Amino acid sequence: MKKVGIIGLGQMGRVIAWGMHQLAHPLVLVDLNANSRDECKKLLDSGDLHVWGDSQQDLVECSLVISALPYHQNLNVAKFCIENGIKYCDLGGRVDVSEQINRHAANGTAPVMTDLGLAPGWVNIVAEHLYHRKAADLKGHAPERIDMMVGGLPIDPHNFLKYGCTWSYDGLVNEYRDDCEVLRHKAKSIVEGMEGLKHVDTKIGRLEAFYTSGGMSHTLNVMERRGVRHCSYRTLRYMGHRDIVKFLIRDCQLDDESLVQIFKTTCPPLPDLVIMRVEADDEVIEKITYHCKSFTAMQQCTAFPICSAADLILDDHLCEASTIHGNVLKYRHIPYAPFDTRVQTLFKAATSEAEGNADQP
Repeated sequence: MKKVGIIGLGQMGRVIAWGMHQLAHPLVLVDLNANSRDECKKLLDSGDLHVWGDSQQDLVECSLVISALPYHQNLNVAKFCIENGIKYCDLGGRVDVSEQINRHAANGTAPVMTDLGLAPGWVNIVAEHLYHRKAADLKGHAPERIDMMVGGLPIDPHNFLKYGCTWSYDGLVNEYRDDCEVLRHKAKSIVEGMEGLKHVDTKIGRLEAFYTSGGMSHTLNVMERRGVRHCSYRTLRYMGHRDIVKFLIRDCQLDDESLVQIFKTTCPPLPDLVIMRVEADDEVIEKITYHCKSFTAMQQCTAFPICSAADLILDDHLCEASTIHGNVLKYRHIPYAPFDTRVQTLFKAATSEAEGNADQP
C-alpha cells in the first residue's frame, strides 16, 4: 500500500487524517506537538496501524504528503517533497506562497497541487465543472460570467455580527482587509476587500456577498484565457455583516490585533453550516453542509475535498496525461465525477459515525 503523509495535526489536519484513513490509506502522521498527535489518535479508531512522528524527515518514504500547516510553513515542506520525488498537496490560500511552490515543482519529478481546501479548493473544482457544463450548452463558447461564493455561517445567528468563526481569526481579518483580483470585461482588476456587495437568494434565505481575498487561486487566469468576461470570488454572510465589519476596518481604522480580539469576543465558534454557490451565467450549483457530532461543517468542507483530490493524485487518476509546467496540477486536472463521489462518501461516513456514536451509552 502507498503511504500518505500528513504534516500538521491541528483542527483541519486531524480531520484530513480521518478522511484519508476512511479512504483506506496507511498514514504517516507528523506534528511537533504531542497533544495534537494524541487528539488525532483519539479520532482514528485504529491509530495503531499508522506511523507517528515529529519531523518532516519521517515523511521520506511516503508516496504523497498533505500539508495542513499554516501557509507560511508550506514552502519548506513542499521543497522537501519535491527534492525527494514525493507527490504533494496543501490547503494553500496564499497566492505568493503557492506560486513559489509551483516554480520549484516545475523542476521536480512528482506532481504538486496547492490550494485544495474549501476556498480555494472545492469551490474552484466545482467552478471548473460548471464552466465545462455551460460551455457544452453553448457549443464550445465560454459563458459570460463565473461567480464563486462561499460562506461559513452559524446555523443560529444570534449575535450582533451574525457570525461564528470556526477557522482562523487572523485569516478572517486578512481576507476582509486584503485587496482582491477579479475579472471584469475580460480584464484583470484589483478591488478592495468587502466591495462588490450584492444580495443572493439561496436555499437558506437571502444572503449578502462581497469580495474577499484568497478564494480565487489560479481560476481567474484560466477563465481569462478561455474568454470568460467576468469572474470573481465572494464571501457569503447574513445580511448586515459586511457594513459593520467595513465600518470597523475602514472608518475606525482598527489594527489587526484589535479586530481579532473583537471577533474572538463577539463571534465565538457556534454550530455551523457551510454554503457554497457557483454561478455560470444562469446555471447554479449550490451545496449546503451542516456540522455533525464529530466535525464542524468547516472542517468537513475543508478536509474532505483535499482528501478526495489527494486520493486521485496518488493513483494518477487525472483528466490529462500532461500538466501545466510539467508537474504543477491545476483544478482542470481533477476529474469531477470521481472527485465528487469521494467527497460524498466522506460526508456519509462522517454522518454515519456521528449517528453511531450517538447510539452508544
